Amino acid sequence: MKRTLSFLFKLVIFSLSTLGVYVTLKDALYPFEALSYFTTIINMLTTLFYAFFIVEMVLRKDSSRLFRYFKQSLMVYLIITMVVYSFILIPFIVEEQINYQIFSVNDVLIHYIVPLTVLIDYGWFDEKGKTKSIYAFTNLLNIVFYVMYLFLYVFFGGRFHLGNTESMYPYFFLNIERLGLYPVMLICLGIMVVVIFVGWLIYIIDQLISIPLNLSTDKRK
Repeated sequence: MKRTLSFLFKLVIFSLSTLGVYVTLKDALYPFEALSYFTTIINMLTTLFYAFFIVEMVLRKDSSRLFRYFKQSLMVYLIITMVVYSFILIPFIVEEQINYQIFSVNDVLIHYIVPLTVLIDYGWFDEKGKTKSIYAFTNLLNIVFYVMYLFLYVFFGGRFHLGNTESMYPYFFLNIERLGLYPVMLICLGIMVVVIFVGWLIYIIDQLISIPLNLSTDKRK
C-alpha cells in the first residue's frame, strides 16, 4: 500500500514540476532566457529525476546511491530557491517597483508547491539514514555547472530581462556593475555557505530520523 501511495505521489510531483516548467515557458517573451534561470533548471531536473524514480518503481528496483544523492540535492536547491524568492527577490521587486507579477501561477508552482511536495515525498516515503555527509559539499558542483552554463549563455548573446532592464546577470545580487566585485564575491561565498548548511541540515535530520526509538515497556514496580 505504501509503495502504491509513493508511486502515485511521485506521479503528482512529476506532473506538477512539468506543469510549472510549461507554464513558465508558455508566455515567456524570451523562452531560452526563462530556461536559463536557476529555479527553472532545478524544476526541469525535478521532472527528469522523478521520471527516473517512477521508472525505478515500475521496474521494482531499489533507489541507487546516485539517485539518492540527486534527490537530496534537489531538496537543497528547492529549499534555497523558495527562500530566495520569498525573502530576497519579492522585496527587491516591490522596492524597485518592477513590472513583474509576483505570486503568479507559475511562480507559486515552481517556488512553493513543487519544493513542498518533494519534501513531503522525502518525509513520508524515502528510506532514512542513507544520506552521506559528503553530499553537503558535493552539492556545490551544481553551482559550478550553472556558472559555467551562464558564461556560455552570455558569451553567445544571452541576456536576462527584469522590467525594462537588460542584464548579463540572472539575479540582481550577482550584478557586479551595480554592486561591485567584492560585495558580489561575498554574496557568492554566502550562497556557498548556505548550500553547505542546508545540505548538512538535511543530512543531520536524515540521520536522526533513521534512529529507531527504543521505548521501554518495563513498568516500575
